[in-house]
Amino acid sequence: MTLAALAPLLAVLALLGSGRASTLVAGMVGLICTLAAGFISARLMPQDWLMQAAIGSWMALRVVVVILAGLFFSRCLQAWSSRVAVIPPAGLTAHRPAPGATPAGEARLRISADARTLWVSCFALGPFVEAVTGFGVGYLILLAHLQRLGLSGMPLLVLGLYSQTLVPWGALAVGTVLGAQLAGITPIDMGERAALLQAPMHLGYLLLYWRFLACAGIQHTAAGRLQDLGWTAVLLAALWAANRYVDLEIAGVLACGLVVLAHEGLRKPAHGLRAGRTLPQVLHAILPLALVTGVLGFTRLPPIQDRLRQSGVWAPWPDQAALHPWLNPAPWLIACGLAVLWLARMPAGAMLRQTLAQGWRPVLVTLIFVLMAQAYVGAGFAQALAAALESVAGPAALLVVPVFAGVAGFLTGTGAASNAMLMAMVTALATQSGVSVPWLAAAQATISTNLTMLSPMRVAMGIAFNDRQTTEAALYRAARVLALPALLSGLALVAGLLWEKR
Repeated sequence: MTLAALAPLLAVLALLGSGRASTLVAGMVGLICTLAAGFISARLMPQDWLMQAAIGSWMALRVVVVILAGLFFSRCLQAWSSRVAVIPPAGLTAHRPAPGATPAGEARLRISADARTLWVSCFALGPFVEAVTGFGVGYLILLAHLQRLGLSGMPLLVLGLYSQTLVPWGALAVGTVLGAQLAGITPIDMGERAALLQAPMHLGYLLLYWRFLACAGIQHTAAGRLQDLGWTAVLLAALWAANRYVDLEIAGVLACGLVVLAHEGLRKPAHGLRAGRTLPQVLHAILPLALVTGVLGFTRLPPIQDRLRQSGVWAPWPDQAALHPWLNPAPWLIACGLAVLWLARMPAGAMLRQTLAQGWRPVLVTLIFVLMAQAYVGAGFAQALAAALESVAGPAALLVVPVFAGVAGFLTGTGAASNAMLMAMVTALATQSGVSVPWLAAAQATISTNLTMLSPMRVAMGIAFNDRQTTEAALYRAARVLALPALLSGLALVAGLLWEKR
């Protein structure tokens, strides 16, 4: 029974780790292995497959529509940005040292202006875009922005990865919401714990950020580091409050957006993100993001939210969470995207075709992994594997959760797929070991999504943006340390849960 429970997971991890199979192929193999193992063990017979597929498809529906809507809005955002004249920010002057002054002849940029613009770009602006769009769009936009600030080469690619430091809330938290659903906990429980777990991770990211600045030759004072620390604390507090009092889906958008506004509002117009641009130019550039933030925020106002919650509820399965379509971000993302296209005088048909061409694969990957997860649970494999791990290693079996989560996030590049693949096992292991299910589920969701920043897909995007002037191996050597904050935070949480259980 243990071998049958392990086989589908090992097959997926082996295929993804080999680099010879796509996420789609690995997911299909995992689904087939799950169904075959269920049939061989007589735990999931063919007559049960249709019912499990129907439940899994229902669970995947709310994720799939957000994926397509997010991709559509990201295409509209890119189209809008292409029509906005970009003016390099003033006050960020950069110069290169004399040839041969740095190792291997690589010139390092020294930015003479204060580094506050870099902090808000890496920790708030990039994650804000990723929270709205997802799928690495924030990485590409932050790379273009940092390039205008004067960065290039390896410092550009590594600092651009900071757009992925709040991926648990990326694409309107679509993967984390799915993780909460699979774990059987409320999105508020998942979001609040994920925000608290993100705090030590962000401290690690900040320490590494200062190290990356020093390696890039960017001057940064002790006062500047103190400001970075203060603003990071503000960001984390805003993130926790948004998850505690609003909704998981828009918590990342609100927290990052408010921090960007507060940070830049306290600066002189000649400095920061607005430097070199008139107020109309700034408003024109941020209009799409401001529009979607305002609309999503409006739908979360208590009177509006209550009315939307009662409109058009879909609940075909009594034991599954109902779908509240007007509280789902998808229709509002599409409406905002259409408004942006109308203002830009651009046809919507082409954008829709591009969205479908770009979106069919992530949609199919998500659906297949959710179907695999539902079949895995229906066959009782998650409980069996958890019991086997607990019997072999005792409570110490919980230590595999951060490692498995990190590997799954790295290999799949998406929180939805990694949570679908592992959340059932994680929650079963938490129940078997007698520790908090919400905390262990939050660890799975947060660690796996944070490690997507180093996934082959993200790295390939950066290399392509940089015209392949460096290699993927070189970027991994420089950026692999970014895996430590999430893994160490997860292991510390598990150690705390084990200590509490004693």
